[in-house]
Amino acid sequence: MIKNLFLILLLLKVVKVQENEDIVKIIDKIFKSDLSMELPSINLITTEKSYKEKLSSKIIEKLSKKKSMMILNEESLNKLKIEKLMFNIFIIKSLEGFKNLSKKITNKKFNYGGYYVIIFENGTKEDSHEIFTLLWEFYIHNINLLRKENNTIIVETFIPFQPSKCNQTEPVEIAKYKNGKFITKPENFFPLKFKNFHRCPIKVTTFGSLAPSVLRNNFPNGSYELYGRDVKVFRALEKEFNFYANVTYLTKYGSWGIIFENGTVTGAMGHATRREADFALGNLFLKLERVLIMGYSFGYYLETLVFAIPKGEPYSSFHKLLRPFDNIVWIITLVLIIVTFFIIIFLNFQSNKIKNFIFGEGIKHPTLNVVQALFGLSQHKLPTGDFARFLLMTFLIFCLIIRSLYQGSLYQFLQLSDNQPKVSSIEEMAEKNYTFYLIASFDDMTKDHQIMKYNRKVIAPSEFYTIMNNTLRPNFQGSNIIPFSELLYKNKMRALSNEDLYTMCKQIFTMIPISIYYPKDSYLVTTFDDLLIWFQSSGLISYWASQEMDYKYLSYNSDLDGPKVMSIEHLSGTFQIWIFLSIESYEFVEIIDEIVKTDLKIEISNINLIITETVYEEKLLSKIIEKLSKEKSVMILNEESLNKLKIEKLMFNIFIIKSLEGFKNLSKKITNKKFNYGGYYVIIFENGTKEDSHEIFTLLWEFYIHNINLLRRENNTIIVETFIPFQPSKCNQTEPVEIAKYKNGKFITKPGNFFPQKYENFHKCPLKITTFASLAPSVLRNDFPNGSYELYGRDVKVFRALEKEFNFYANVTYLTKYGSWGIIFENGTVTGAMGQATRREADFALGNLNLKLDRALIMGYSFGYYLETLVFVIPKGEPYSSFHKLLRPFENAVWIAMLVLILLTFIIIILLTFQPERIKNFVIGVGINHPSLNVLQVLFGLSQHKLPSRNFARFLLMTFLIFCLVIRSLYQGSLYQFLQLSDNQPEVSSIEEMAERGYTFYMIASYDDMTKDNAAMKNRRKIIPPSELYTIMNSTIRPNFHGSNIIAFSEVLYKNKLRARSKEDLYTVCKQIFTMIPISIYYPKDSYLVTTFDDLLIWFQSSGLISYWASQEMDYKYLSYNSDLDGPKVMSIEHFDIVEVTSEIIESAFHQRQVTAVTFIDATLKKSLEIHDFINELLTKIGSQHIYERINLQIIKTAKFTKRLNSNVIIISSMNEFRNFTKILTHKIFNYGGYYIILFKNATHNEAHEIFQTLWDFYIYNLNLIRNVNDSVVVETFIPFQLGKCNKTDPVVIANYQNGKFKLKSDDFFPLKFQNFYKCPLKFTTYESLAPSVIRNDFPNGTLHLHGRDVDTYTTLSETLNFKLDMFYIAEYGGWGYYNQNGTVTGGMARAIRRETEFILGNNNLKYDRALAMSHTYGYYLETLVFMLPPAEELSSFHKLIQPFDNYVWSCIIFILIVAIIVIGILEYQSIKVRSFVYGKNIKNPYMNILIAIVGGSQVKLPKRNFSRSLLMMFLLFCIIIRSSYQGALYKALQQNDLIPEPQNVEEIAERNLTFYVLVSWDELTINNSAIRNRRKMIQPLELQRMMNDTLKKDFNGALMTVLSEVLYRNKLRSLQGMELFKVCKQFYTMIPIVMYMPKNSYLVDPFNMKLLWFESAGLITWWQSNYGDMTYLADPTDFLGPKSLKISHLSATFQIYLCCCLTGFIIFIFELIFNQKRVDFIRKKLGIKRHKKKIVMKKLKPLLKSKTLKW
Repeated sequence: MIKNLFLILLLLKVVKVQENEDIVKIIDKIFKSDLSMELPSINLITTEKSYKEKLSSKIIEKLSKKKSMMILNEESLNKLKIEKLMFNIFIIKSLEGFKNLSKKITNKKFNYGGYYVIIFENGTKEDSHEIFTLLWEFYIHNINLLRKENNTIIVETFIPFQPSKCNQTEPVEIAKYKNGKFITKPENFFPLKFKNFHRCPIKVTTFGSLAPSVLRNNFPNGSYELYGRDVKVFRALEKEFNFYANVTYLTKYGSWGIIFENGTVTGAMGHATRREADFALGNLFLKLERVLIMGYSFGYYLETLVFAIPKGEPYSSFHKLLRPFDNIVWIITLVLIIVTFFIIIFLNFQSNKIKNFIFGEGIKHPTLNVVQALFGLSQHKLPTGDFARFLLMTFLIFCLIIRSLYQGSLYQFLQLSDNQPKVSSIEEMAEKNYTFYLIASFDDMTKDHQIMKYNRKVIAPSEFYTIMNNTLRPNFQGSNIIPFSELLYKNKMRALSNEDLYTMCKQIFTMIPISIYYPKDSYLVTTFDDLLIWFQSSGLISYWASQEMDYKYLSYNSDLDGPKVMSIEHLSGTFQIWIFLSIESYEFVEIIDEIVKTDLKIEISNINLIITETVYEEKLLSKIIEKLSKEKSVMILNEESLNKLKIEKLMFNIFIIKSLEGFKNLSKKITNKKFNYGGYYVIIFENGTKEDSHEIFTLLWEFYIHNINLLRRENNTIIVETFIPFQPSKCNQTEPVEIAKYKNGKFITKPGNFFPQKYENFHKCPLKITTFASLAPSVLRNDFPNGSYELYGRDVKVFRALEKEFNFYANVTYLTKYGSWGIIFENGTVTGAMGQATRREADFALGNLNLKLDRALIMGYSFGYYLETLVFVIPKGEPYSSFHKLLRPFENAVWIAMLVLILLTFIIIILLTFQPERIKNFVIGVGINHPSLNVLQVLFGLSQHKLPSRNFARFLLMTFLIFCLVIRSLYQGSLYQFLQLSDNQPEVSSIEEMAERGYTFYMIASYDDMTKDNAAMKNRRKIIPPSELYTIMNSTIRPNFHGSNIIAFSEVLYKNKLRARSKEDLYTVCKQIFTMIPISIYYPKDSYLVTTFDDLLIWFQSSGLISYWASQEMDYKYLSYNSDLDGPKVMSIEHFDIVEVTSEIIESAFHQRQVTAVTFIDATLKKSLEIHDFINELLTKIGSQHIYERINLQIIKTAKFTKRLNSNVIIISSMNEFRNFTKILTHKIFNYGGYYIILFKNATHNEAHEIFQTLWDFYIYNLNLIRNVNDSVVVETFIPFQLGKCNKTDPVVIANYQNGKFKLKSDDFFPLKFQNFYKCPLKFTTYESLAPSVIRNDFPNGTLHLHGRDVDTYTTLSETLNFKLDMFYIAEYGGWGYYNQNGTVTGGMARAIRRETEFILGNNNLKYDRALAMSHTYGYYLETLVFMLPPAEELSSFHKLIQPFDNYVWSCIIFILIVAIIVIGILEYQSIKVRSFVYGKNIKNPYMNILIAIVGGSQVKLPKRNFSRSLLMMFLLFCIIIRSSYQGALYKALQQNDLIPEPQNVEEIAERNLTFYVLVSWDELTINNSAIRNRRKMIQPLELQRMMNDTLKKDFNGALMTVLSEVLYRNKLRSLQGMELFKVCKQFYTMIPIVMYMPKNSYLVDPFNMKLLWFESAGLITWWQSNYGDMTYLADPTDFLGPKSLKISHLSATFQIYLCCCLTGFIIFIFELIFNQKRVDFIRKKLGIKRHKKKIVMKKLKPLLKSKTLKW
């Protein structure tokens, strides 16, 4: 009884243990299938402290091997400080216990979106329902509940949204487990539950938001409709997730809600917080206070906050006229005029003599003459005296300059706004005491703002639009913060109502992300985020936003943007003709824009604009550029620039042509090197006819160009035409087809696609196909008795399927001669089928044509639709002799051992015959007379006639009998199987064996380039013509043939199939394949059929159709190769079976990494048949999915590898062999970052450690070592960085194979080893670098602090990869180091090369010499090299006046004036008749007339003769052109700064004879530049800092090369100190990638690259760089920013010249007084009149002067 009770208890115990095991297995399965990659730790939580202790321990034991675990109960949960527990296993005893525990489930301690497994062994379905309901209230949904029912463990969850069931928590059974296995099992234990809501209602709250986020359209019947950006967002979500949006719309503006300090939340956010809504949206931006109490989505839209400001006060009419000059100019000008008037008034009280001398005789109204000169009017009477003339001339020149400048400046100022410029920045608003109005939502963004915080005013939402309307008043002293989209939308509405637009300040305030808000911890957050990210990245949200706003309604300080189009208010309706002409161009622009938008928005980034004449349709050209360059880059080309163009394959091209001949000339430049014939072409031919279109289409169709739109005008309508080459009953035709019409600003007809698909249907048009007698079974021919034939085979099925799909007629040309695929000769001649394709005699050619470079260069080619395998056909092995057959079962070592054993037995028997009878009887047995015969009988299995009677003799006999039985059984079984096999010896199994046996490699010419670089084959190849191919094939049937033939695998299978039917010997194939080649279709170059057919060919290939067609003509049962290798193995003394383990690694790990080529390296010192057999067995196991190569150490030493070996299996048998292998382990041959499997069966633990340490010294880490340990095969690797272990190479077992199965197996045989460095220190080197890469701050206590872009980079790297920084700082500028000519290296680079540091960084640019000696990362930042220039010299006052023309122009003008003066001077000595003929009768002052013509005055008297008139007309025309050019140029020159323009590019720097100072590190960047090479001076790093300061000196005669970021950083610091900024040349020299350098082949390259790529793509590095300076700190004083008032500094030269002229006039006045007195004395002496008789002299002199008889 007691015994039975004990058995029952024991049985219950076993059952209980088994149940625990089952639960653990289920949890482990859940963990493996769903969460193996996601979870770092697991939390085990029990409701009672001691409940299910054994189950807990089992779970811990099972899971803690893979993840860290934390054990918790109710008490420890209270003390827990870790937040957001992710994966949780609850073991509960009762429902009440779980309810108590659920009170501890808060969102601070648990992640509600995490994973929950509940073990409730005694629970019922109702309990499950109650638990699910309880957890769903927390939004916890990833739940699995395990309970027991009828000895079955049931796994349950709940699906909250099902058809007709919403928010329900009924348990759903997803798995059953019984008797140690799953009865039912899901694909995913935690399925996605929110992909389809099955039209369940989701409550959405929105409100009267800042438009255009949510807009409302009210209907007359009282209903309304919502639209806008955010409405489109939730409607798209509704459609995608199939829910019904139950929308609550809050009408009151500002209903987004407020969060009060007491926790109360109102509005839409209140709905979300209280779970009255599932989500709320409506331009709600992310704020900290909101995030703390609600869940929130990805920021799907960036809203810009701007300032709405009042317009400036309008200019008064008088103020407009005063704008061109500033006050000081007006004052000086007025003073000068007033002084002139005072002088005239003063002279009116003087004698007539003085007045006549200064004004000129007969000048009665000098005041009026001044006014006339001032306003550019003509002088009615000119003075005759030289002094008066000179005064007038200087005043006229002064007035001309002042007037010209005023006219030009006034014109440009009238182009601007009629309002005074208002504020343009926050600083200006603060200076003008503006109040910053804002709603409460923007309060926390402004309260800490240094400028705004003192003058803010928070307003209620109801006051918002009141303030907005106040900004329309110019005298309003305030600004309103408003979203940019709101301002654009409101301006659009106001423009439609003809109301004034709101004005925006140019300085934006900030940008804020817009989000959707949910109840806290809502399940919708992660559900919606992926789709929102897709909406945002695809541009959908930006598109939805743009539909309700338009940038043309943007109004802001227009004066800052320079001139605008003149209106009627300015110049009374000018430019009407220009507007009329522009309308013509605008229509073409709109059509082109429509084409680009509708068809090519995604595909095309660059547009090429090509014109046939340089100046043709300049306005149309500019409009196209203006329209398209906003979204695409536009390149302008003409015939000349096309010749110089180096860019290849232009994709989208717009041609503007004037004539058909012009286009024909241009078409000669359309080559396939410069143009993509499959691209897109738009031709604008305004005056073209339909016949012209036809001719153009025909011309382009010859190039296979077909995506064409031609635009031409016909009856005031623009017609868009193309051509459809294949139509019903029309083939290869280019008749124009109209696809669109455009008239009066809109499309009358418009296609869905401007570039339609033209080759979907060929309408039975013929396509010429060439094929040939190909390598079977590609194209096969069946001849009929009547002389006709039929083609079949794989490639025939391909073109027949194409024919059917595209509806063309296949016009097939079959070339009967074998080898008719053709040859490409060096002179360019092509024969056969390829020749027909090249010469366009065929539309395509096919027939097992493989892809080759020489073919691809001259023909178009398709996708490689079939992979053909090339193999070696080899001779069979020599036949075995009769005696050899009997010896085959055992290898030589076994036979020798057996013979030795038998000989020893016979020797012992012979020795015993000389011993006493007693000893013989003891050993052999009594009465055994013939022991030698007994040995032979036992050996051959015969019976013993007499058996020994003593035990020892019996035991000896028994052991020998057993030994012989085993040997005999093995021999018999093996002999039987060997006799079943071929009577021939094994054939060769690799290329190396063929080479060793002296085989010749025969091949056709097509395979020449594949073999010429093969080390084993290149000296033993023989190229044969196609006609000899089958002769060589048949020779391989003979066993004594010493050669192999390369041929397609499918050909061998097909031929063997035919030979098997004819009962002929089959061809034998070597097991090592040669290579795999893609089979393609060839077309004429640039054929339109390439892209047409490729999509279908890809489908044929991926669907398996082509493989199926190929298999119909070949059968693997006719494959003959090394049959012995697949039969019984020769018995070895030792057996090393690691095939399964190695093949598993190759198949799983290599396949996972898409490795296709594997190299087997035999590093053993002795050739072993065992190694050979092992490799063959392994290759048989892994099959043909990998290309493999077998080599040994000798081949590695002698061969030249074209690429490094990446995936290697190395076979060694001793440490000496391993050390020999490491001697040839160079990075030129091996990829150290590749994959290595080492097979070393007898390796010890210490030897494994030594191997790992040695290879880690090479930085080889993707390594598996396979060895035998205690009857099992283990796979080991090493993990260099572990918790508490750094740079360790201790072997770690990742797989254990025993008794035919894996007992332990890693998920990945090559795990990622550098994702977490576990705080291990990494040594790195940095130095004093070009700022702001590494910036050093020294503290008083002697410590230093580094910051800068690269410091931010390596700090973030250390945080993300979890390593500790061990820094070596070189406190010397230039510490990066240099390569010296003697081969030595200095600085940080020397430390990297010598492996004293793991990486170096500090603005290191990528250089060839560095890349050879070190490894480097991805170029994570592009640094710009610029030239720093000295300050520009100031222009002198006089230089400003002569600046408009260069010296050559001034020389020509002065030369013309001197010639004119000389001509007049010569004519003064000619007769009156001659003078009258040349410059006219009664023209008394020709010199003055020249002056008047120059300054633009009118001629007082005009000549009457035609010749003199024509001379005057030509001179006036010359003067007006020169004067107009001078006026415009002078005004523009004075608008520029007062500095001599700096050099704009490298060439200008060289022209000014400046020296280029270049850092030695950048030597190779400048040595090939012809402008720099002979003028450069190399400087050391320490000189760079000094020379930067030298560039601030005006006498610095050079240009210093440095990085732009350095200049920006220093300029930022100097601007904060109010110091002068450094200046750079406008042309940036080049851009250089910045990298980190590491020791050669460093393991850090890949892990660093992954992070750096992420940093760069996320914009982090650019952001770090921007913290230390941006382009606003780039000093560029030469830019023209628009018109400005002219200052005294601009006009000082004008006044200086005027004063100089006045001084010169005074000197002339003195000379004239002296000269006149001498003249009077001379006349008096001639007339004999005394000196004091003055009146008498004048009385006699006047008639003489009038008659001009008296000459000086």
